[in-house]
Amino acid sequence: MEVVDKIKEVMEQRDVSQYRLALDAGIPHSSLSALLKGETKNPSMEMISKIGDALHVTTDYLLGKTDVNLYDWIYSGEGKLQEEIKESSPPYLTGEELDEIPIEDLVMHNLTRKGKPLTKEQKERLSQILQAAADLLDQ
Repeated sequence: MEVVDKIKEVMEQRDVSQYRLALDAGIPHSSLSALLKGETKNPSMEMISKIGDALHVTTDYLLGKTDVNLYDWIYSGEGKLQEEIKESSPPYLTGEELDEIPIEDLVMHNLTRKGKPLTKEQKERLSQILQAAADLLDQ
């Protein structure tokens, strides 16, 4: 199975649209569309990696080097890494419960604007803006 077929298969399994995938992967929709139509013969590894990250699959899985998606294995509880992730992650990152999230921590995640990741400086500015807005709520 070719990489394009694998991407389409995972998109269908996860009910992800081209638009959503392009946005989540941080690549232009036109580039993803060209890839899925077969117009892009040799996609870059950077593009494949971004698509894999957005779909939560490994590049090896997309490239057909393995039939086992490491992400599925970890999150299924079969892998020892699952417990290590739970132990090392704050409660709000495990998905088990929604806990208080400090503004400073919230903005350090993979935030995007217009399909592009925020820079560290933008995240710091956003944190300051959110903190100022929260302070106004206290008045």
